[in-house]
Amino acid sequence: MRMLWVILPALFLAAPAWAEAPAKFNPDTVFVAAALEGFFPGEARGAPRRLNCYMVRRDGKWIAGVGTATYQGRAQYNTALMIIDPEGLTLTAERLAGEARITLVPDPWIPKDQKARKVTVKIDAAVKPPNNPQSIADLDGRWTATFEGDPQELRDALLHAGEAGGRVSGGLGGTQVPSVADVSFDLAVYGLLPGKAKENFHSRRAISIGVKDGRAVSARYGMMDMRHNMFDWETLDNPTDDRITPDTIAVSIRFETDTLDGETAEFAIRLEGRRVANWVAGTWQGTYKPTGGKPTPISGYFRGDVRPKAFVAERGEVDNRPWFVEVPNHRKVQPAEHPRLFFRKDDVPDLRRRAATPEGQAIVKRLRQLLNGSDGESMTRIFNPATKAYENNKFKAVPGAFSISHAAGYGFLYQLTGDAKYAGFARECVEKSWAGQRSFDDRYSWVAPGGELRAGPSIAWHAVAYDLCYDAWPDDFRRKVALSIQNYSD
Repeated sequence: MRMLWVILPALFLAAPAWAEAPAKFNPDTVFVAAALEGFFPGEARGAPRRLNCYMVRRDGKWIAGVGTATYQGRAQYNTALMIIDPEGLTLTAERLAGEARITLVPDPWIPKDQKARKVTVKIDAAVKPPNNPQSIADLDGRWTATFEGDPQELRDALLHAGEAGGRVSGGLGGTQVPSVADVSFDLAVYGLLPGKAKENFHSRRAISIGVKDGRAVSARYGMMDMRHNMFDWETLDNPTDDRITPDTIAVSIRFETDTLDGETAEFAIRLEGRRVANWVAGTWQGTYKPTGGKPTPISGYFRGDVRPKAFVAERGEVDNRPWFVEVPNHRKVQPAEHPRLFFRKDDVPDLRRRAATPEGQAIVKRLRQLLNGSDGESMTRIFNPATKAYENNKFKAVPGAFSISHAAGYGFLYQLTGDAKYAGFARECVEKSWAGQRSFDDRYSWVAPGGELRAGPSIAWHAVAYDLCYDAWPDDFRRKVALSIQNYSD
């Protein structure tokens, strides 16, 4: 139970100090934190996998509830916020009992079938004097539930098949009405973009709603990384038909973006959710309409965080100043002038001088070791046997293992020494890449890299090799390399 209470202070919005908690327990206004131990099959980090249920009760009414499948800050099932309806629960000074309806929301990874499932959980827990000074009271009891559906399908979804039960632990704490005076609802919207993708997470997007004094004043659309960090915002028209309270949010927004199939489409969606402290979870539904097409219904779930300060768009002033600044003594690059990406031909004598210093010698020695495992005087013979990205062949990289940057490494030795044999090794590396040889990290390769994110570096390092070896490679091979980069479409 201790770990459950460690996160509670972060959940409260201007919550009172725990030492100031009222001595007399009021079951009509309270924050409930109940861990359903064993809710998910198996163990993680030495403990039964649990569902943490956070529910707010105010003035004798249940306000909202969300659930997290985490323990000690780590996801034990998935990263979604589960939607909890606690209306069937009764809380007295002695007991928390009744039924809670829980919607198990899929995140982009779990379950694989991406189905949301509803489970009714029966809870019977005693309210006890607190063992932890951070709580008003402790909870101790049992939960039971029947997971309905095809048994194999449930097991594949990493859920119990049929009846299950376990211990209820946790406690009760104070709560206050959260603010909507100046906040942003930053939402991870699951499954928003229709179309085909290798991974489900490509279809989710970020939407941020700015709220001032209980009214929606802005909307933004953006991207997000694996940890729900949001970025690359685009300002949208302000939301319409907004209904925002300290405990709920409901807004309608419109925007235009591309589907995963590359079609430009108009989206019109409505988001409705409930807030528990600084978490918010809910559903969305609406339509998307490709250019020249008909509206198609779409729907899904979202999770989010409420953060201080609302974004408010401001109209910028026209600034006609040039975006660039002239560099003193800069000489324009001439046609067929190489090298020119990291340094220019006039810089080579000084680079060679630096390479002769003790520090430079150490750097070059390390470069040579990384190229062939010893002195860099030969083409490497250490290759990853992988034939595709993410192949679990347990290849262990060692100094000298072939990489997408090997051609550039040999090209740099050519620039430092003037010896064309290194440009020859660089050419061998490029031809190896064209033939399908993968890097020691098999996500990177010229042929079938592990997605667009890996293709960029794979192409770029070949461009660097082209720049460094330009004067040493014959014209026909130079043209072949240049065209392969220009027309790359693997």
